[in-house]
Amino acid sequence: MDRYSLYGIQISDFLLFLSVVKYKSFAKASDEMFITPSSASKRIFLLEKKLGLTLFIRNSRGVELTSAGKDLADRLPGIISDLFNAISSAQISQDGKNQILRIAYLQWGDPVFIDMIKQFICQNPKYDIEIYGKSFKELHESLVTGSVDLIFTLSYDQSFDEKEYDVIQIQEVPLAVYVSEESSLSGKPFAEIEDLKNVPILLLNNDESYSYNQYVKSLFEKKHLQPLIGQYANSALNHMANVRLNKGVLFASEYFVPPKNIFQIPIKNESLYLVAIRKKTNNSLVLDEFLTYITDF
Repeated sequence: MDRYSLYGIQISDFLLFLSVVKYKSFAKASDEMFITPSSASKRIFLLEKKLGLTLFIRNSRGVELTSAGKDLADRLPGIISDLFNAISSAQISQDGKNQILRIAYLQWGDPVFIDMIKQFICQNPKYDIEIYGKSFKELHESLVTGSVDLIFTLSYDQSFDEKEYDVIQIQEVPLAVYVSEESSLSGKPFAEIEDLKNVPILLLNNDESYSYNQYVKSLFEKKHLQPLIGQYANSALNHMANVRLNKGVLFASEYFVPPKNIFQIPIKNESLYLVAIRKKTNNSLVLDEFLTYITDF
């Protein structure tokens, strides 16, 4: 045990390792884990260092497992599954319930789906629903690790492999840009992408949501424009001071709840979808029943 330390290692590090094993590629694994390829490579390097193991042989063709890596890859899936089953069993013992549905949502948006949940609970009192607000990164990791059954997010924040995940469109949502009261856009009834070609755009750190950044950039690319990138931050809420100081504008859905003195301007002819996402391998009966309910809502 003194040759390695588990301190600082997260379950998501082991899941990333298994993803690299599956795809034999850091790039493809990073897509599944919603991080950049450089972050994936760095996290695997740190995992190897902490474990005192060489897990992969890296070459021009990709990556190959070492004998140590193969042994770990053979054992880990069962261990991780047992761990989550143990946690679930402990929670059931504590709560005295066996019909729990765990839902996470993007915490800086208005959880408009709450009414659906309330009505579902009224009609199905035997079920208990736990709900958690999370950041982009936490949202993705909670679904990948299986610590939640379902996530609600927006279509600009998804790069889920539809072979492994069900992505269900719930409802259409207008896209908006959020600006300060000093912005030249603040009095407009709507804005077009061309109006923003010389305005600094506020993005998220790639480790937080690479797909959000790609979506925003694609809005400009469709118009053959290059966005002027302002600053990056870990969350939209962290950008609010920059918006109020008129240092840039933020793209978000109309569900975003900004503080005072920030104005919402709809983007003409652009919209998103509120989506619910689950793992196809999740066989929860209460999840199936809930998804049937909300798609008919």
